[in-house]
Amino acid sequence: MKRIKTKAKASPLPRMRTIKEAYAELKAKDPKTSLSEYALRRMIKTGQIPSVYTGNRYLVNMALVENYFFNTQTGILHTVK
Repeated sequence: MKRIKTKAKASPLPRMRTIKEAYAELKAKDPKTSLSEYALRRMIKTGQIPSVYTGNRYLVNMALVENYFFNTQTGILHTVK
């Protein structure tokens, strides 16, 4: 019996950032954003945006942060309450 070799696709690592780094990336993509670093921090700490707390800092997956504000599948902008 002949074995078939397949290459396993490596899943890309998530782009994990601190709150300050995540805000800087969002600000770089949209310099005129009205979102403040404090507002982003509040959304992360309240669980609106998923995060991981490690050591003394929160880490967020940038794909989830970006998806929270703009759902690329539906094209609908997420409104923040």
